[in-house]
Amino acid sequence: MDLNWYDLHKVYEVVRENVGGPAVGPATERLKAQNWVSASDIDGFRHSANTKRISGDAARHARGPQPRTPDTMTLPEGREMISRLVRCWIDSLS
Repeated sequence: MDLNWYDLHKVYEVVRENVGGPAVGPATERLKAQNWVSASDIDGFRHSANTKRISGDAARHARGPQPRTPDTMTLPEGREMISRLVRCWIDSLS
């Protein structure tokens, strides 16, 4: 089953909260500090998942601020990044 942006972001949130706690900003920074995936990949994933201008109707948000960033990715790239992130997270638990 192929996961969409919404599903992938839920997986990202589970890993982020497990690593960094419930507060989004500090948790994201703690996750980035793990170096499981690059900080620019995390930013690109979040931006691409949330922004209609990038992901069209598949984006998690239909409206809202549309910040410009060079960090974007396609849905297949997002799936691959989340897969790498989850593998590293699981390895860290053992």
